[in-house]
Amino acid sequence: MAKYIRYIGIDFGTNNTVLCWRLYNTETKEWGQIHTLNEGTSSTIPSLIYVSGNGEPLFGEKVASRISYYKSMGDKGTLYNRFKMDIPSEDEKKRKAAFDASVTFLKYLYDRYKQQPIDALPKEVKPSDIEEQTYVSYPTRWPQFARRLTEEAVSAAGFKNVNIDHKCTEEPYAAFRYLLLHSNEQVSQLEAKGILIHGRPVFVLVVDMGAGTTDVSLIRFVPGDAEDKRNEVLLNYPSPSNDAEAKKWTFGGGDIDNALMDLLKNFLVSDAKEVLSSYAEWSEEPVDKLLQDLLYPLNIRSWKEESVNSVLSDNKTCTTFPSSFHGMLAKKLPPLRLDRTTYAKYCGDGMNRFCHIVNGAVQKAMELKQIPNAEAIDLVVLTGGHSKSWFVRDLLCGKTLPGTSTTIELPKIKREPNRIMQWKIPEETVARGLCTLLESKPFRHRLTHSVWIRVQEKYYEQFKVSNCSGWKCLIDHRASDIILPVKKTATLNFTVENHPKYDNLHFNVEVAVGETLDEAVKKSYLAVVDQSVVANLVVDVMLLGTRWLTDISADYRMDNTILIKEDLSIDWNYELSGYGEHGNGKIELKP
Repeated sequence: MAKYIRYIGIDFGTNNTVLCWRLYNTETKEWGQIHTLNEGTSSTIPSLIYVSGNGEPLFGEKVASRISYYKSMGDKGTLYNRFKMDIPSEDEKKRKAAFDASVTFLKYLYDRYKQQPIDALPKEVKPSDIEEQTYVSYPTRWPQFARRLTEEAVSAAGFKNVNIDHKCTEEPYAAFRYLLLHSNEQVSQLEAKGILIHGRPVFVLVVDMGAGTTDVSLIRFVPGDAEDKRNEVLLNYPSPSNDAEAKKWTFGGGDIDNALMDLLKNFLVSDAKEVLSSYAEWSEEPVDKLLQDLLYPLNIRSWKEESVNSVLSDNKTCTTFPSSFHGMLAKKLPPLRLDRTTYAKYCGDGMNRFCHIVNGAVQKAMELKQIPNAEAIDLVVLTGGHSKSWFVRDLLCGKTLPGTSTTIELPKIKREPNRIMQWKIPEETVARGLCTLLESKPFRHRLTHSVWIRVQEKYYEQFKVSNCSGWKCLIDHRASDIILPVKKTATLNFTVENHPKYDNLHFNVEVAVGETLDEAVKKSYLAVVDQSVVANLVVDVMLLGTRWLTDISADYRMDNTILIKEDLSIDWNYELSGYGEHGNGKIELKP
């Protein structure tokens, strides 16, 4: 095995592609940081090819930023976009054209990748010391032959050791794994609530919202061992084997783009009819040609992502136009008022289809007896660029929005919206997951029992324990701060009154462990302070198996050992000191 392995993850998307890589030292088992292939400051590279009239090829962001200029100049070039969607086509001609375009675009990415600065490595490292492993994702609904064509296209582009057979190359699993490994704050919150706990299975609904499709997958995940055989993608919906079902519930960002295009077209030909005719006459262009330039799909998509989603998320009215409307035309146009109600008139069908897809996945999982009911869904993971749409989270939380005739029923998500997980740049999630396939994360254990302590004077001696004679809860298993490993110290202090100066002190220390005090297992300790020596008693107790192990000092003896269930593991310390009329004691739970 090579000393270094560079894992490359490619999320080859319909609208955008993301490429990440990460270095792994096989000797030290250390991971380097994740790098993304950027164009400018963006890690999402438009999946676009434009061959101009003079044969010059353009790729990615250059196409997105210059296409309007080329079109306005009357260039006779050819635009290749959404070519990925024809890879699974049954039409051989379309399939071959999609494959060739994919190879051309992926080769552009490979050449760009090879030009990037090499990871910080010692000077003596040779190229032969670094092995490259490439993982590429694929839509869950794609048939096997389309997956193989994708693998062949990536290999033909120059990438080494291409693999699509690892279960983590499935887009939903890759996305979920990355969020588990790197959404530290949210994962910690889920651990604190007892949702993600070692050994406790969770059911995760992964909603992958791309430009062409929305796919829902059900994952069973058991926190702990990354290779746990119970970890499995149980369901992909719509099913790749049910073509009619897949076609019926097709929905993606492109559908919203088309609906918004219709909205703007109606606005131009009705509210702005006179302005449009005047501008067409001035520019000496037919109205149809002018509309085509104004409503260019890439401009509509950018407007949706940069303006519409953010404004409607705040339930405000969008008054801005796409960039193609700027200039003289924009200054003369009547105001645009796009609110949620107007949006629903054009996009309501898509929003309803989204609800049907999510509900359909849950219903199918219930029919297959993979889950008993919708209450079983513990988490929802959002991935894909379209998942940033303003309505997605509201609908997942069971809200009814303008234009929707159905609601999504996910009870746990409705009660706790923070069970929805999403990376800050959702388009990156899958690619990042692909280049971290071997990374793992330990999950915390959780206590299932509380601990109560009671300290009393033994044999009704003269001294008195004044503030700890009743049961005091030292560990509450319902609290968020006692998930193992314990990170906080819990202290129980008590005071001894009428402390005799010479006689030994006899204490009865009782410990109760259980879900409730009434049902708890109670055991007693006898602690004796010999006042002929400095009164300082220490008992360290660590439950690693089923028995309390004790280090007993000369002036301490214990009546009973105590048996506790194996899932309880604590370390606590007992100290008592004092001369004169009063003494002080404390019992601590320590990390």
